[in-house]
Amino acid sequence: MTRTLRRWVPFTLLVLIALPGCGQKTLSKKETFPVQGRLMLDGKPVRYALVRFIPADENEGTNATGSTDDDGVFKLRTYSGPDGAVPGRYKLELEEYDVVRMGEIPAGVTPTKIPEKSRTPEVIVEVKAEDNNLGDIKID
Repeated sequence: MTRTLRRWVPFTLLVLIALPGCGQKTLSKKETFPVQGRLMLDGKPVRYALVRFIPADENEGTNATGSTDDDGVFKLRTYSGPDGAVPGRYKLELEEYDVVRMGEIPAGVTPTKIPEKSRTPEVIVEVKAEDNNLGDIKID
């Protein structure tokens, strides 16, 4: 009996030490602020496209996404719903409409074709710690 006990004591101690580190963990979320704007390409709204905000500096901001409507207007989301974005400076990335990512669009509507050169425009946008209406963002 003593030999069996000696074998199990180290294992039991290891389990007791390791268990408190197990379980669900939550990462702290950075504070977000509402962000909306309108994407324009050649003077026309970018209709039904995916827009990504990628931090220009890896030490500030957090990736955020949104999709444009028929008028080219988007609202950003970082964690859930249109919660906005974390303050910081961002580069833009655009992607053409994708039914899997964006869902159905109204019948008869044609999404904007985005030229390859315009998918990563040389545009830097600043999100501030306030409601952000970025207005028209012109994409070349």
